Amino acid sequence: MESAQDCVESSLLNDKSLVNMGLEVVSVRVFDMRPTAELEKALEAPTRESIQQLADEAVFSRRALAVQKERAIAENELQNQIELAKREHVLIEQKGENSKRTAQEEAEAAKITVVAEAEQSNVTAQAKSERIRMVESVKVDVEKQRMAIYKDFSSKTMMGLAARELAGKLEKIEHLNITPDILGAVFSDFLEAGTQKLKEK
Repeated sequence: MESAQDCVESSLLNDKSLVNMGLEVVSVRVFDMRPTAELEKALEAPTRESIQQLADEAVFSRRALAVQKERAIAENELQNQIELAKREHVLIEQKGENSKRTAQEEAEAAKITVVAEAEQSNVTAQAKSERIRMVESVKVDVEKQRMAIYKDFSSKTMMGLAARELAGKLEKIEHLNITPDILGAVFSDFLEAGTQKLKEK
């Protein structure tokens, strides 16, 4: 304000037209200065442009920061998806290995079971065969011993023993047919036995 006042005062003091008019400038006081609307608008234009530029730069910076944040978020999500895919791949491979190992173990166990059952069946069959063989061998030995007892007996004695054994097994005799041959053989044996007794006396 003072510089404007000094400028106006100096201009008036140097104005010869005032002196020619008989006027003398004693002092100059400037209380207020206002530009015209056009001048004010022209003066404010750089400031408005600067403010607008700063505002645009702020908006651009905010947008750039938002884009950068979005890019960082997208990259982070992509990295997370890659890590998850890697982990899922590892889990799938591990699951496959576990399934393969389980199948191999089950196959080995089944093979061992089949072999054990086959061996057990073989052992059981051999034991059964051996038991049957031993039982039959004992039966044969007993039969041989029994036949050895009877080998010195006469046919008549054998017939009598057979008749006695048959009679012991029969609970009831409803009919008995005696042929002349059997009856003759019995009488012949009876007479021979009586004769032998008499000779011994």
